[in-house]
Amino acid sequence: MLADFKFQKSYYLERESDEENNPVVQVTELSDDEKQPLALEDTETMLSRLRANPNTGQGPQGTDEGFTDFLKKFNLDETDLDNLKRMDLSGAGFSFEPVHQNLLIAHGMLQEVLTSPREWLINLPKERVQSIGNHLQQLYEKLQAIADFEISGENPTETYTDLLQDISLFCSSVKGSLSQTIAYLKSKQVEEFESHINTTVTNAVENLNTEINRTREINDKATAELAETQSEVSRLKLELENQLRKKSISDHEKIFADQADKHQTGAWIWLGVTVILTLGFGYIFWELLKHLEPTGSQLPHILQNLFTKGFFLSLIFLLLNRSIKNYTAEKHLETINRHRQNALATFKAFAEAAGENQETRDAVLLASTEAIFDANQSGYLSVKTSRPDSSGPMHRIVNTVIPNKPSGGE
Repeated sequence: MLADFKFQKSYYLERESDEENNPVVQVTELSDDEKQPLALEDTETMLSRLRANPNTGQGPQGTDEGFTDFLKKFNLDETDLDNLKRMDLSGAGFSFEPVHQNLLIAHGMLQEVLTSPREWLINLPKERVQSIGNHLQQLYEKLQAIADFEISGENPTETYTDLLQDISLFCSSVKGSLSQTIAYLKSKQVEEFESHINTTVTNAVENLNTEINRTREINDKATAELAETQSEVSRLKLELENQLRKKSISDHEKIFADQADKHQTGAWIWLGVTVILTLGFGYIFWELLKHLEPTGSQLPHILQNLFTKGFFLSLIFLLLNRSIKNYTAEKHLETINRHRQNALATFKAFAEAAGENQETRDAVLLASTEAIFDANQSGYLSVKTSRPDSSGPMHRIVNTVIPNKPSGGE
């Protein structure tokens, strides 16, 4: 039989002769029914394939890969090693416990070899692979011999002793033959473990670098989004402040405009009153001059005339002076409120022109505040008030409201 383990096919080789009596080989692929008698499904069948051909004396032939695949089909886990002690014969002194430990070692070495990865075993020399097959066949023979041993025959003690010696020699042969093979397989395990460790470390480093890069990207993205959010918040805050300022300034601008209009109306009224009083008192004074002429040269008559004229003149002066003062006061208040209205009106234009320049906006606010609360000169008051210094209460309040800029231009 020729078995192809890779493609799971079986062939039957038959030697024949042609018409000229030349040897030929007939190759026939077996069907599923024909494969069944030759199938490698049990240990006994596989062991039979390891034995030498009784006709030719040759053992099994095959490629290194095929022979390795064939050996790996043996399952040594099915072996019940505990029963090989034959404790049932211990009472008669024929148990196999003295060689049991060595059998366990030999069994473990063969099992370790057969359970190794296929690619490792393929690289072994052909002689070592064949040696493994021989040891495997001998192991099953020894195990069967122990299972078949009975206290019978002419000299069971000699048979028992020979079997123990034969098993000990087999175990020693397995240890000596498979030591280098197992050492090689151990080195391959170490190399694979190192390769696995290196791969794991490399993957871990790559994953770590990937995570670091991803974290950095997330951090950069979050920083950019935070900066954008802060910029948007600053913009919205500025717009809100502008709207609040515009509303507040518009309200106060209207107040000062109403006050200016009110005082303008009052000034016109007092100007009219002054003109009417001037004309009226001029007419009255003219009439008094005509009717209050001196009637005699006596002192009583002269004093009476002087007191009468002085009284009317004082009354005229008092009324005209008060009327003129009220007019100048109304004009002064009109001018001051108009100035304040103009200051608030120009603040909006300068503040919008400043944009996001907070320093310029604060300077415009300070100038507008000083223009509103300072004692401005209108030219209508004869008594001039002095301009307050920068340490005045209102100046300190404005400086408190406007945040100080840190030094160093930061």
